[in-house]
Amino acid sequence: MLFFFAVLFVPAALAAKCCGPTKFSGVMHMVGATIRPDGTPNLFDYDLKVSYDYDLKMARTDTMIAGRNQMSLIDYNNNVTYSVYDGFCTKNSSFVEAQSPCVPDEARFVGSQVMGSANASLAVDTWRLTTSDLVMKITVTKDTCTIVQESMYGNINGEQGESTYIVSDLTEGALANGVFNVPPECRYQTAPLVG
Repeated sequence: MLFFFAVLFVPAALAAKCCGPTKFSGVMHMVGATIRPDGTPNLFDYDLKVSYDYDLKMARTDTMIAGRNQMSLIDYNNNVTYSVYDGFCTKNSSFVEAQSPCVPDEARFVGSQVMGSANASLAVDTWRLTTSDLVMKITVTKDTCTIVQESMYGNINGEQGESTYIVSDLTEGALANGVFNVPPECRYQTAPLVG
């Protein structure tokens, strides 16, 4: 069965900046590439199950890498990321801030669009944000300001590149009990932080 998806640009008055849900879970498809310092490309294309709570400043991702589960727990309050891969835990320093659910003040409105098929369309607004290192576009739903897509190019974590994230199967509100608990493999981590 063939599905046709369209993005139509609809002229509209400037949209008001908005804030989306502070708690959600869903699937994020990530695709893109960066160029490593030695000049070799780093390509990525994978799906992550994401749980995010801006109020608690916690995030969790679950994915499959080389046929094995990888779980990462980001504790923005304590600047720590726990990653469990193949039963082993690593604990790294992390100085990234939790991403606000609000369209940034310095973002510029690009336009309104309709995404999807005629039977399941989604009205969205797109915003552009330019920093000294990066150009980013953020697309959110008109009704709830829920993020559906984010794309960026420029300096991504110290490497030149581009990436696109598409969010689907989003559930807003309460998250599963214990989703942000430190994994058992990491509870007795005594080695110094990496990074």
